[in-house]
Amino acid sequence: LDDNTIESSLTTFQVGVPYTFVITNMGTHGHNFNIAEPVSVAGSLNAALKTALLTVPKSQLGSGAKVTVQYTFPDTAVSTQLELSCLIQRHYNDGMYLAITVTN
Repeated sequence: LDDNTIESSLTTFQVGVPYTFVITNMGTHGHNFNIAEPVSVAGSLNAALKTALLTVPKSQLGSGAKVTVQYTFPDTAVSTQLELSCLIQRHYNDGMYLAITVTN
């Protein structure tokens, strides 16, 4: 994570495979990290946050923080539009999201 951007070495993931996400906030602002539907699909930032598959809150991702989480995508993720995102209003609106694909 950086202010207004998200980068990932992977953007295609497989169902049933455990992934380790090493999330580093290299920006000057706190961020959250989510695997969620795009806001345009979910309907709002709050809806995307409530239905996120994975959430790491801002309280854990202050400037310079590094968090490691493991996540395995479920079968239902294959048919869903998903992205890695920071679901803080201004951050998201400034482009803090990255589309991902989940395959079988």
